[in-house]
Amino acid sequence: MRIFNPPNKKGPRFRASRHRFLTDKFFDEFKKKHPEYPNLTRVEFTAIIDTFNEKLWMGVIENRDGVEFPEGLGYVFVGSCKSPNKLNIDFKKSTELGQCVVNRNLSSDGYLAKIFYTNFASKYHYTHRKLWSFKASRKFKLKLSEVYREEWPKYIVVDNFAKVSSFFKHQSRKFKVSKKMEYSKDYNEFDLD
Repeated sequence: MRIFNPPNKKGPRFRASRHRFLTDKFFDEFKKKHPEYPNLTRVEFTAIIDTFNEKLWMGVIENRDGVEFPEGLGYVFVGSCKSPNKLNIDFKKSTELGQCVVNRNLSSDGYLAKIFYTNFASKYHYTHRKLWSFKASRKFKLKLSEVYREEWPKYIVVDNFAKVSSFFKHQSRKFKVSKKMEYSKDYNEFDLD
């Protein structure tokens, strides 16, 4: 085992600037665009958006084939990937023991969960779609981590160098058919009955 040099906890940190779209300006523009909701408060507006987002990411976790965003903005699904060649260091245990401790993902047979987003397979192309990205919320990541430990064989295995957009082009018919299917906890992809 090699010696682990713990990070400097009091050293300078870089924090990326956060961009929020749920601002007062956005809420006022919504009220102008939709005057049929005069009694809607900002708290209710934020709660509606949070509820929709939670239902969306719960659908991504529950459905093996993922979820298509409304208005054809793309697809999100969870895939299993092999662990990378670099070491996946457990910083908390390494700091406690003073030696490098590696996380081996033994509960998922060495696979990692990754959240994939693509908009190249959507039906209608829109301007600047290459600039769109998807960043999962903290709640989504934590829930996925919890569920993935138990249900990791359920998810699609994605190769390291496979293009996700080409994967969706070949699978798009299957996604439309299986969009409404529910997978139970005893799901077995090799059972054809």
